[in-house]
Amino acid sequence: MADPSQQGLQIALQPMRHQTEVWKVGEDWAGVTRTDQRRMLQNRLNQRSYRRKKREGKYSDAIHASSMHKTATAGEQTADQRVATQLQLAQHIANQAYSEYVGRTPRPERLINVLQLNVFNALARNAAALGLGMLWLVCDAVSPFGQNGPCLAGASDSALIPQNLCPTSCQISALHHPWVDVLPWPDLRDKILFLAANELIDEDELWYDMVEFDASRSCHDASLIVWGEPWDPRGWEVNTGFLHKWGWLLKGCSDILEATNYWRHKRGERQLTFKLL
Repeated sequence: MADPSQQGLQIALQPMRHQTEVWKVGEDWAGVTRTDQRRMLQNRLNQRSYRRKKREGKYSDAIHASSMHKTATAGEQTADQRVATQLQLAQHIANQAYSEYVGRTPRPERLINVLQLNVFNALARNAAALGLGMLWLVCDAVSPFGQNGPCLAGASDSALIPQNLCPTSCQISALHHPWVDVLPWPDLRDKILFLAANELIDEDELWYDMVEFDASRSCHDASLIVWGEPWDPRGWEVNTGFLHKWGWLLKGCSDILEATNYWRHKRGERQLTFKLL
């Protein structure tokens, strides 16, 4: 019989709490040493955790957090830090791209980061026009439109808000995260809210593809591109990666495809149709 004292101590390893939200390789921040990359991954998993809880019907906590957003609480500090991380990352990429341009050492792989930066700035401008500030970047936020009805909280003059950004009846009647509000396509906003309310779409995955600023993203990943005014649907384009992944979502939203083909035509690229997807 083996001596118990000589037997190795067996320890059952349990996954870290945050790892329950990890979906694919490269999303786990454990072991990541770069501060900016680690914070970006933490922010993504926090966003995913919030949306999972929201789908489970835990709106009361989210509403409470949103109402306390302007008070000096520990929760607000965490939210502010997450927003600050996003802004710092965007500024860091902008500084790098500018330095490479001035130094005449542009890097082709930097293009996707610059395109992301343009989208980030465009959505931030839309948020400002709506009086949302940086609320659309706070993972536990709830849109004021769904809570307060048609009142455009924070907007100095609702008459100055671009028509395509004015909240629809669906936005006014449904509790939702404010990231949807900053999109310049009313029909698409309503479609996202309907599908999310009926658990027919992974809102977290869509949010990542449309909004998340991720320095590691490649040109083949689903993403948006903006060329004109952020509130004008004609100034936007979706790449082929987005159409292959989310083309079914865009059916019925003809203005998105028309704008995409307009910009592709200017570059001499072939026109796209949903039938090709």
